[in-house]
Amino acid sequence: SKSICHILQRNAVFRNILSGNYFFYPIAYASKLKGSKGHDLTSVPFTKEPIERNTDEYKPSFYLQSGGTTGKNKIVVLNDRAVNYQGENVAWILGDQYRYCKGSGMLGFLPMFHGFGLAMGVHAPLTNYATSDLMATYNEKEIGKLIKARKLRYLIVVPYLAKRMLKGKTLNDPSVSNLTHAFIGADKTNPTVFTEFDSIMEKNNSKCRLLEGYGLTETVTVVVVNRIFDRKPGSVGKPFPDVKLKVIDENGNTLSTNQNGQICISAPCLALGYLNDKEATDKTFVTDENGIRWVLTGDEGYIDEDGFLFIKGRIKDMFKIAGFNIFPADIEDMTNKIEGVENCAAVYIDNPNHPYVHLFIKSDSKNIDTSELVKRVREILSNELIKYAVPEKITVIDNLPLTNVGKIDKKKLIELD
Repeated sequence: SKSICHILQRNAVFRNILSGNYFFYPIAYASKLKGSKGHDLTSVPFTKEPIERNTDEYKPSFYLQSGGTTGKNKIVVLNDRAVNYQGENVAWILGDQYRYCKGSGMLGFLPMFHGFGLAMGVHAPLTNYATSDLMATYNEKEIGKLIKARKLRYLIVVPYLAKRMLKGKTLNDPSVSNLTHAFIGADKTNPTVFTEFDSIMEKNNSKCRLLEGYGLTETVTVVVVNRIFDRKPGSVGKPFPDVKLKVIDENGNTLSTNQNGQICISAPCLALGYLNDKEATDKTFVTDENGIRWVLTGDEGYIDEDGFLFIKGRIKDMFKIAGFNIFPADIEDMTNKIEGVENCAAVYIDNPNHPYVHLFIKSDSKNIDTSELVKRVREILSNELIKYAVPEKITVIDNLPLTNVGKIDKKKLIELD
């Protein structure tokens, strides 16, 4: 715990909090650390080394690795201003419920080397006088204890962890009435996860709902989110204050509402760029004729007439077969609705003589007849998709490979073909 204190003091964002507008993280709320022999962080002596306050909020202070689920990993350079932004908008996210934030707790399963885990799992609650209960490995009994003993109000999860929680007994307990918000992100979520989660909350008299958001490492993390009082099924929500969204076509022209194109984001939390990669930086971060800086997300989607953002999928995931544009997300969305499917991922196999789609499925039961499941999936997809989008291969596997931040690793799936 002593080393943690010193790390907090040396880190640029935390130095800013120690000596800036924020009081030092109220870690006293979190009380004792395991192995600290009864001492909480406030009792650990700080280093006597002089700490120089960072007065330049745009100075680089964090390096985070981008997801890299399908392409080359990049190191994203972030600054104090960017990492502080999500914490500054907690009141906007929670609305009237913000008055209960101080002294409450958030349970997070995300690693701190990921933007979602760092900015929303740790930084946001602590800068708003709440606690952050981090769990390095999934432990259902411990989750139950924390929900009951600490009366946690908030959860942040990635899809595969949400599914594990739904399979267990932790959520199906009256103690979940303590929960008010659950946020999910980092990867595409099966629509059934939302309905199952919300129905369990209703059954146990909890007003908590599973809320999807959207962001990327180039914006630190979420900058668009559904809120309890302002949400729409299938969307990832509306942008934070001071965040601008637009959708452009392949020529850079801004599209109207409900038109699919590349999503672009302008926000106070944009990254400075990529470490030692000016070419990629200049290609991804652009400034328009009005001097507004945008990040080209590489995601396709649209904004509806109410200002909600809908994601179709990664543009680089789109491929062509026989001249037709094929989006893996369309195949996955349809497959995830089929009985017996827990999750799936479609990948493009670029065979020079015969390119095709390979669909990998994780079933929702170990006792399922996999041959019957494959037959059912193929039949339904054949009736609903154009023939070039129907997977040539369908494989049922025990588990879909994941990256270190919980996203489906499609590069590994291609290797399994």
